Amino acid sequence: METGAPNKPLKFRLDKLERSHPYLTERGLTLETVIDFGVGYCAKGMMAERIAIPICNAAGFIVAYAGRFPGEPAEGTPKYKLPQGFRKSQELFNIDRAIKEPADKPLIIVEGFFGAMKLHQHGCRKVVALMGSTLSAVQEELIRKHTNRSSHVIVMLDEDEAGKAGREDIAVRLAKFCFVKVHGVRAAGHAAGTPLRRGIGGDSGGRVMKDAPEQAELFGLIWQSFRHPFRLRVNDLIRMDGRLGRIIRVNDCAAVVLMNRRPRDFNTRFDKRVRFQPPPVVFRISVNAETEILNRTTGRKRKQHTNERRIT
Repeated sequence: METGAPNKPLKFRLDKLERSHPYLTERGLTLETVIDFGVGYCAKGMMAERIAIPICNAAGFIVAYAGRFPGEPAEGTPKYKLPQGFRKSQELFNIDRAIKEPADKPLIIVEGFFGAMKLHQHGCRKVVALMGSTLSAVQEELIRKHTNRSSHVIVMLDEDEAGKAGREDIAVRLAKFCFVKVHGVRAAGHAAGTPLRRGIGGDSGGRVMKDAPEQAELFGLIWQSFRHPFRLRVNDLIRMDGRLGRIIRVNDCAAVVLMNRRPRDFNTRFDKRVRFQPPPVVFRISVNAETEILNRTTGRKRKQHTNERRIT
């Protein structure tokens, strides 16, 4: 885990920002969203001639401002500027708002500021941005702290090489304590199997989302996918063929099971009875396998219990 003291809250706020700058409109943000997030064009100071974006910690205190160059910068000029000494790996953009959303809503993870603000603007308010394509140990701990084994997380990173590599790493790490779904953003009207367009998380992704006519439908599908989650979840205790196992990972394709093998009894050369316990085996089953779940009540069991109560 990253070392060093936490980012300290700022003792000032940038209040005199231009909220109606054309670049914000170009990125598809409404004035309401701009005001809500406190972003705007800064005319002078450390973020002069940049779009200032406040970054808050989980407690809601501003710990830094990020400065986005409004447009394509000249060669040698970075798109983003962060204060010296600020450790972005210790923060998740919009985490202070996301943790206030209902626990049964999925948490969406994107790369960049504008991706998070656009999703928030379209009603997906439980969203955080990594401010990059990798998940730090501190960020992972922040997510773990505000989720549980029943939580759902959607990873929506860019469709470039960094985004693909990042989302695979994130999915593996977060699947240890919650359900994770990797979601690609496909161009409106494209059938399955066609190339995915760039994601909404990164800096270029915000523009891809602009003027997309089926955005509402896209985000509706995101929520819909979790109204009927997979039957098996991480940490489920199951019984198969008389043996007990535990679900240690779940993804779109399979549930990974850790199961003890049956002990073996045999006689030594000195005719002494010995019991040997083989190491556990790891295998995959369907995420909707109709195996017995011992440590929680499934929907089918709840319905059966309800009917029994009505009969009695």
